[in-house]
Amino acid sequence: MSTSSPVAALEIGTGRITLAVAERQPSGRLKITGVKSLESSGVRKSRITGLNNVKKTIQAVVRDLQDAASVDISNAWLAVSGPGVETKPLKGAWRTDMRKITDDDVAAVEENATENNGLDGSSRMVLHNLSQDFVLDGRTGIANPVGMTGQQLERRALCVHYALAQFDDAREAAAASHVEIPNAAFSGCCAARAVLGERERQDGVLVIDLGAGSTSYIAFTCGYVAAAGSIAAGGDHVTADLATAFGITRKQAEGLKIAEGCAVLRSESAGRRISIPSTTPGFQARSVSARAVETVVNARMDEIFRMVQDRLEASGPTTSLLAAGCVLTGGGAAMPRVCELAASTLGLPARIGEPVNVDGLENDPFPAALAVPAGLALLAADAEEAAAGERGGFMSMFKRIFS
Repeated sequence: MSTSSPVAALEIGTGRITLAVAERQPSGRLKITGVKSLESSGVRKSRITGLNNVKKTIQAVVRDLQDAASVDISNAWLAVSGPGVETKPLKGAWRTDMRKITDDDVAAVEENATENNGLDGSSRMVLHNLSQDFVLDGRTGIANPVGMTGQQLERRALCVHYALAQFDDAREAAAASHVEIPNAAFSGCCAARAVLGERERQDGVLVIDLGAGSTSYIAFTCGYVAAAGSIAAGGDHVTADLATAFGITRKQAEGLKIAEGCAVLRSESAGRRISIPSTTPGFQARSVSARAVETVVNARMDEIFRMVQDRLEASGPTTSLLAAGCVLTGGGAAMPRVCELAASTLGLPARIGEPVNVDGLENDPFPAALAVPAGLALLAADAEEAAAGERGGFMSMFKRIFS
């Protein structure tokens, strides 16, 4: 028996469009009560390129999920990723005249940090203002300055913002199914909300969500977000590389990736040939080297991890601050030995991240692929409770989770 109205989470991905519904249980835990996912069309690099195709897929997903879960879906939060997502460091300052810091001082410096973000509101929308640390008279790394004495209080935060036009395209696509999209959240935040515990965030951890059209990442140190972002490369690029390398169709390449792809080169693959059936009458089947397939896959996956590493080195924490290692989510995390490659490339221990903060996915064959919609449902449920006055304001919800 649930204790709240259902919430819905929508992810319009390059590979698949996924819709999930969830309800809060008497225990307080959120439970995913229904998930529907269909192959997407009209999405490239996490951006809608064919609106009518996306409308049709969302209509099918909504219809099937409403029938299966016996629930009416009138609104859903949206998970976003790809090049439309950008981040910007924010900093606020507040002078206290050498006295003990109060809650009012904290509220004032946080407002100062976020009110003048310098974004063009006609083209960009703020997804999250993620609180980082406080600085008091030059002393950094302060989690809560209340009660401490000083005269210059500063607040550092990370603004995650998104292309407003892309958000409007998604709203238009969902509106065809009479589904309203009231808010959006960054897929990296969603995945982290689903798979991380407080201890990992305190120890320092990197979450990488491996999607088809893009890869999102978010890093935590000392419990707060130290870096976040999204790169326009993912599993779909592996498929394209295979198609180009062997002169085969995208459909053949996708099947080859799923059946034979591996993130590292395996010794047992040396000398083995892989048969690729013909999909065109009059053309013979052909075979390719298993080692060549793994070489292509390894090169692209290694590049993706190195792109994340470069982003971290440019603006984020060093690997020495990420003691809890790297957690991989998304459909790309299903690739054999991907954790081995991530660990080797990033210099961090790596594991697959299954949703642990939400119930209902225990029987799914690979729940890590649903980390984003699961985490998005959690964020949506928390925000609805906050809006009802149970836990404070919308932004305080994000501070509670990511600060």
